[in-house]
Amino acid sequence: RESSGISYYYSPTTYRGAVNIPAIVVYRGKTYQVVGIGNNTFNNCYDVTSISISSSVAYIGHNAFYGCSGLKTITIPKYVTRIGDGTFVNCVNLTSIIIPEGVREISKQLFKGCSSLSSITLPEKLERIDNDAFNDCQNLKNITLPSGVKRIGIAAFKNCKKLASIRLPEGLEEI
Repeated sequence: RESSGISYYYSPTTYRGAVNIPAIVVYRGKTYQVVGIGNNTFNNCYDVTSISISSSVAYIGHNAFYGCSGLKTITIPKYVTRIGDGTFVNCVNLTSIIIPEGVREISKQLFKGCSSLSSITLPEKLERIDNDAFNDCQNLKNITLPSGVKRIGIAAFKNCKKLASIRLPEGLEEI
C-alpha cells in the first residue's frame, strides 16, 4: 500500500543472527514506509537471535515470531499499538521484554511457551490479558498488573511454576 506503507515479510530460511526491520524499503523501484510486520513473517526462524524494529512500525501481526527459538532480545518501538495473537509462542530463549505504552491488550497466547521469560514490563494503560497469554512461562517470577486491567482470560498464567503471586487490580471485572 503506497499511501500508508507496507507490511514487512521475510523468508524464514534466509535470516540468522541479528535482524533489523528498517523504516523504509525499496521494492521494484518504489520506496515504501514499513508500518507493520505481517502475520507469520518470521515463523520458525530458529537462527534469529535478536530483532530491532524501526519506529515506523505500528503493529506486529499474528504469529510473527512464532517458534523463533533462538530469539533472545527484541526491541519493540514505542509506536506499536497492536501485537497479534501468538506472536512470541515458543520463543524459548526470550528472557525479558518491554511492551510499549500504546498496547492495550496482551493477545491470546502472546508469550505461550516462552519458558525462559522471567521479566516483563506491561504498559500502564493495559486493559486486557487474553487467554493463555503467559501459559507455560515457567520462569516468570513476578508480574505487576497495571491498575487499568479489567479482564484476565482463561489460563492466562497457567503453568507459570515460579510465579509466587499476582496482585490483582481493584478495577478487575472478569477473570
